[in-house]
Amino acid sequence: MAIAQLVLSYLQVLVWPCVLIFALIRYRRTISSLATQSKITLNFAGVSIETTVEALERSMEENLRGRKLSGEQWKWLEDLRKRDGRLPYNNSSYDILVPLRNAGLITQYHQDGSPADQLRISTEVGITSLGKLLLEAAGRNQKSH
Repeated sequence: MAIAQLVLSYLQVLVWPCVLIFALIRYRRTISSLATQSKITLNFAGVSIETTVEALERSMEENLRGRKLSGEQWKWLEDLRKRDGRLPYNNSSYDILVPLRNAGLITQYHQDGSPADQLRISTEVGITSLGKLLLEAAGRNQKSH
């Protein structure tokens, strides 16, 4: 009799996690589509824009012209995040950094720390908030796989 009660107790404890796992697996596409439709609001230059994560992702992909980030580009972003967001820059990495700048993942600075108009004349590059968000999301995706 005690064994039956023990088995029943275990079943009662395990039923809800099993039901939850089944529901997550069964409805994962629906849950995923709801997550991609979540809205984010961006405020800059006195304008508020509400968009979806998917639209923001498409915008970044367009700026990268359909290319994926290379290992060197990911390394630059990671190094920038680790080193207080800025690193010295010379034109030797221009071709690597232009797509990152065009996608809004990095920005450029003059030697005095003021924003530079062009990457070619800058002496430092810094990671943007969008670049930090991308790294955080990439880290979460790697951990979940």
